[in-house]
Amino acid sequence: MRWVVLGAGAIGGGLGGALARAGEEVHLIARGTRLQALQRDGLRWQTPDLDETLMLSASSVEDASPRPGDVLCLATKLQDAQAALRGLGRAWGEVPLVCWTSGIQAPSWAAERHDTVLGCAVNVPASIEAPAVARLWARPHYGAMHLGVTHGEGGAVRDALAAALARAGFDAFAHDDVAPYVNAKWCTNLMGAAQALVVPEDFEAVALAALAEGRAVLQAAGWPLVSTEALSPRPISLGTIDGEQRGGGSTWKSLQQGKPLESPWLNGPLVELAEAEGLAAPLNRALLEGVARATRERWSAPRLRGNDLPL
Repeated sequence: MRWVVLGAGAIGGGLGGALARAGEEVHLIARGTRLQALQRDGLRWQTPDLDETLMLSASSVEDASPRPGDVLCLATKLQDAQAALRGLGRAWGEVPLVCWTSGIQAPSWAAERHDTVLGCAVNVPASIEAPAVARLWARPHYGAMHLGVTHGEGGAVRDALAAALARAGFDAFAHDDVAPYVNAKWCTNLMGAAQALVVPEDFEAVALAALAEGRAVLQAAGWPLVSTEALSPRPISLGTIDGEQRGGGSTWKSLQQGKPLESPWLNGPLVELAEAEGLAAPLNRALLEGVARATRERWSAPRLRGNDLPL
């Protein structure tokens, strides 16, 4: 199989690089300065223990063509996923697609264009530095991946990807029903808005409360979900790379860089679900409002305190 990774950011670059190091054929689809850097200099791939440059095949979406045996791995930010899927030609519709995205929406979006779709709960601490430096921060393994088919007949793809990820240094699990894992991971994604908006001394309490509120809403609505601990059965620790510790997650980093935040596609659906079920989600609603304010006022650092929010 050839793993075609659509989006060469933190997850796409990190996982794609790891798969390539394990002997898998990987093709990256990127754009702009990142694509130029990949084609010119390769992907610099770093962990606490390794620093390598990988010369991987890379192209724009317009220049990418499917081959027999391809598997497409969607690794964009959630707000970019639909546009990325629309950018693919019709020939890609028969290619199995694996969602390495946050949240819960991408498998349904992908099923509108692809016959076979897999969902994933990706529990991998990763980051991307400009222009094409992917970092995986965890040890002794890079994190955990939970895979399952959501549409079509993709059991063989699921099992092949799980085996490849295991060889590449991840804990990878193939499930008959991946929804409880995806739902649980979605709840952990709710914490990103708190990290981006709330000052460091108050962030942890707010993030854990947002997670707990999300899990309570899903449980009350009858959605299946595993425990948060089940997402990463074997413990990991975060190392240093180039003498640096990992900063915040992707939402925090987007705020620092003045980029659009993913939170409206993460906390937003949780608030909508609560409303539809007659439930309350005041903290996630407040975080969503905070994201709108931060975007409008162009925050470059957290400003909210815990007592600004309905804990």
